[in-house]
Amino acid sequence: MTFSDLWMPYDLKGRAQPAVHAANAPRLAAALRDLAEALGSETDPDDPTYFGKPTETGIDNYFDDGIASDVWSRFEIPYVS
Repeated sequence: MTFSDLWMPYDLKGRAQPAVHAANAPRLAAALRDLAEALGSETDPDDPTYFGKPTETGIDNYFDDGIASDVWSRFEIPYVS
C-alpha cells in the first residue's frame, strides 16, 4: 500500500494529524474507488505492513490499548554522538 502516513489519522509516531488526514484520506478513497470501477473489480486490500493496515478505502493505524502505535520507533536508528 504505502510507507507514508499522509493517508492516516495518526502519523507513524502515533500523533494525531486531523488536518493531514482530512486533506488526503478522501482523495485516496476516491482513487481506490475509481480504480476498482475502471478495472471492473472490487478493491482487495493487501497484507498489513509494519506501518499500517490497508483497507478498501485507505489505510488504518495500529493501536495499542486504544492509543495509536508509534510504529516508526521500530525502524528509527538511534542517534549516536
